[in-house]
Amino acid sequence: MNNIVEQFMKSDASHVFINDGDVEIPSNCIETLLKHDVDVASGVYPSHNFESIGAMSFGRMVKDHPCGFYRPRDWDSMKDTVWGEEETWSGGTGCVLIKRRVFEQHNPRITALRFNKDNDCSLDTLFWKRCHDMGFSTRVDANILCGHLALYPLKKKKKWLK
Repeated sequence: MNNIVEQFMKSDASHVFINDGDVEIPSNCIETLLKHDVDVASGVYPSHNFESIGAMSFGRMVKDHPCGFYRPRDWDSMKDTVWGEEETWSGGTGCVLIKRRVFEQHNPRITALRFNKDNDCSLDTLFWKRCHDMGFSTRVDANILCGHLALYPLKKKKKWLK
């Protein structure tokens, strides 16, 4: 992903959209994420170890844990919800829109913001935690429900959301 970021920084684009090759996005994804007008916005998708709806790739960040977060457990309480205005939420990086300033701004207490893995934190969670530590605005939008191939294609979402 750092190669994508480096190429993006050489351009004059205002945002970079990162979409993992195995994450299937709905047609309204980028348009909806842009409307949030925040520094980092993502949709939601099942993680590869998806055993229940609680294994979606997002959750509420735990303040005192270096990389942990809680996940909602019930799709009915999650659908049509946008998180991040009042609490700190983490999304995945398989369907994420990021403003240029996220990569330009540098906090002297934190090394340059790029994707990396540290300790037991996943690349995704650590990226979101560092964005929050640096004061960037974020949203996780459950209206952008993505598939995660090969097990969770969008065309079968009604089956895997049960």
